[in-house]
Amino acid sequence: MWAPTAVGSAVLAAEIPAATALVSRAPDGADALAAIGAAMSVLVIANSVALAMAPLVVTAEGTRTPRALLRYSLLVGLCGGALLVAVAAIPPLAAPLPPEFRDDFRYCLLAAAPAPPAVALRRYLHGRLILAGGTGRIASATFIRVGVTVLTAAACLALTPLPAAAVGGLSPAVGAFAEAGLLALAVRRLPRSPGQEAAEGGRGRRSLPAEHARLAAPFLVNMAPHLVTTIAITAAPEPAASLTVWTALYGLLLLLTVPMLDLDSVTAARLRKDPADPGPLRLAWAVASAAGGLLLLGTVTPLAGLYVTDVIAVPPGPAELGLRWLPVLVAAPPLWAVRGYLRGRAMAAGRSDLLPQSVAAHVVVLAGACAALPATGLPGVACASIALVAALAAETAALLARLRAAARVAAPEPGGSRTGAR
Repeated sequence: MWAPTAVGSAVLAAEIPAATALVSRAPDGADALAAIGAAMSVLVIANSVALAMAPLVVTAEGTRTPRALLRYSLLVGLCGGALLVAVAAIPPLAAPLPPEFRDDFRYCLLAAAPAPPAVALRRYLHGRLILAGGTGRIASATFIRVGVTVLTAAACLALTPLPAAAVGGLSPAVGAFAEAGLLALAVRRLPRSPGQEAAEGGRGRRSLPAEHARLAAPFLVNMAPHLVTTIAITAAPEPAASLTVWTALYGLLLLLTVPMLDLDSVTAARLRKDPADPGPLRLAWAVASAAGGLLLLGTVTPLAGLYVTDVIAVPPGPAELGLRWLPVLVAAPPLWAVRGYLRGRAMAAGRSDLLPQSVAAHVVVLAGACAALPATGLPGVACASIALVAALAAETAALLARLRAAARVAAPEPGGSRTGAR
């Protein structure tokens, strides 16, 4: 079940680097590269709440109708788009950036404003397809989406006077709507499920915003490091060079971690059917080993350098600075995979309340590291890399500890009673 969503996510992870590679070669592409990275750090925050729609659809089966979930998804997406417009419209919010990047930052945000509604809609459709076991359609739709994104970027750069930064924000939004349209056609062909009938009967209704908030918190933590580390970079030495190369390094990290986006949802779906199923744990270890091994290979061979300098076209100075600190990020993909499995276990056990608790550890460590490290004199890209890995490790450890504590409480006593029942 996970493989098709992973393939689709892996292809999707290449979308922003592909569009960025085109934009960076435009006449104004050098400044646009850093501005797009900063704008995307805000966009992913706006999108993070929308990304939680897939697990929300899975966990809300039998309690809400598809139509109610669709309406809620569209509302979430519109709120995300409004956030981007608000950030672009308030000039002081761009003040921490180097002056040469500020206008491009605003152009990119305004052009990307349609993206959150499209993301919310596609993630709602992902959830419907995951429940129906039709995840193969997700991969095919994603391939088409990336093609639409690249064609849109190329056409805008060649045929319109839009700034390169605006093209970098607009083209992924167009691709997202194309994918959502294809997925909507696939969902229309799905048979009516028993869960829909139960939902229409009003059985077992829960607070939708409250459940969504619990599920969205981990997605917010997935995405928040991009924004928080970008802010830290602006306060550290060598901010312009670090911002430029961080766009490429974070994109490389996403190529390896975005395929894990639905690992928690798929793990939860499997473990809800059979809590003793060893498959999800084996999958998590395999994904962690493969992703970490690939990034390690890139750091000890010229592959990462080729990606940064030849594909993304980062200038030589910033590229050298970023590659010097890339080994710090090798631990990030394995931690991401293990965390996804642990989140799935919590969701399957009906303990989504544990997710915000582990998120708190991530937030505290990330914020503390990003506040303290710039004062050490390390370049911005080094501060960002160290803070990112430390926060992932803290959240993973906290979630594992919470799950073990919950298991001890629920474990049966020798006499057969459950300690949690008293």
